[in-house]
Amino acid sequence: LFAKRIRIFNSPDPARPGSSAGVAFVLNKELLDTSTAACATLIPGRALKLTLKWHGEESITLINAYGPNRPADHPPFWAELTTKLNLHLQRTRQTHIDFLLGDFNLTEDALDRAPPRPEPQYAVAALREFRQRYSLQDAWRHNHQTTRLYTYRSHGGNGYARSRLDRIYTADRQAANVFEWSHCELRDVTDHTLVTVRFAPLDAPYQGKGRWTMPLHILHDQRLIDILMDKGLHMQEIIKESPGIRTHHHNPQSLWLNLKKDMINTIKHYARSQMSRTTARISALES
Repeated sequence: LFAKRIRIFNSPDPARPGSSAGVAFVLNKELLDTSTAACATLIPGRALKLTLKWHGEESITLINAYGPNRPADHPPFWAELTTKLNLHLQRTRQTHIDFLLGDFNLTEDALDRAPPRPEPQYAVAALREFRQRYSLQDAWRHNHQTTRLYTYRSHGGNGYARSRLDRIYTADRQAANVFEWSHCELRDVTDHTLVTVRFAPLDAPYQGKGRWTMPLHILHDQRLIDILMDKGLHMQEIIKESPGIRTHHHNPQSLWLNLKKDMINTIKHYARSQMSRTTARISALES
């Protein structure tokens, strides 16, 4: 259903696919060129590596990690991920990663839990050693050093316990290129909140607003087609009636340009009126 709009890379838990762990990247084809995207499973169900072409020879590499639930499992997990990531970076001749993101099932700062409490030091040290090895920082926390924000609410005995388990670590070289941090609830999809950030490298090529296109929902609207046909036929008659008249402002090219502008304005106005009617119908049905 969505194959034309999105591309998905995923790695399920080998032991319990669909019911435990699992990591994935979902790419919007309307925003990215996904044809060159390269994804590799580092740890099945726990860690994925994605590389996207940026511009020129530049690329962006992201690691999606799902940390173990038990603190005791963190040291071996991050050690295994380090080994497999290094091997893959050598194989692909890459030198760095740009983002580490996911549900870490662990917090580095006591402020990231409510009520505040420290995590087992050996688990935190394992995660910290991994991110420091690849020059990754918790950019959001660096810019919000005293802010409390939580992405998960415990469903255990203490229903009021909250934690910031879901984070996006940023490479030092990309820290100045991320902004507009946010998070939102997706109650029908997950019991975690979705953490988002905008990424815009300072050396990125300028992108304009793009070319306007006709809304698809009125593409086959016969009433609109008739209106546009009348305008086109009328302009055709004007051009035929003045074959020898040509000035800087009155010539076929200028008339054609004016016709296109007129048609675009007509389509925009028609689309707005149709949308208003649709909205009114929906409101009437809901009431």
